[in-house]
Amino acid sequence: MGKLVGNYRVNQKLTAPGTDTITFTGYEVPRGKIAIMTYMDVTDYTTNAKKFILGIRDASGNDQYAQTEQGTAQNQHFGCTIEGQLILLPGERPIGIVESPTASDVCYFTVHGGLYSMEEGGAA
Repeated sequence: MGKLVGNYRVNQKLTAPGTDTITFTGYEVPRGKIAIMTYMDVTDYTTNAKKFILGIRDASGNDQYAQTEQGTAQNQHFGCTIEGQLILLPGERPIGIVESPTASDVCYFTVHGGLYSMEEGGAA
């Protein structure tokens, strides 16, 4: 792994305009860099019992799911979280999905990590 050259942060909030699935996307990892995500979260703070998905959108636009959580009315589940290390390569971006929110639900997507140079010696 190269030298740490910056932080990777995404903090997005969206009030659902209707019941269509919401897909949040972070910014693309730049050429010559990798990103190591240490925390990802997608949450619907208004209504439980939704399906939540976290993953990666690759450089070709294909989504790869890393974690899914299906909430139910009984477990009062409001989101999905990954804590650990998820590595994104150049051209990839993190995604967070809330399936079928209720209109006016307040949803958040949060990502924390580091951006590293892939070049030997850590040149940025």
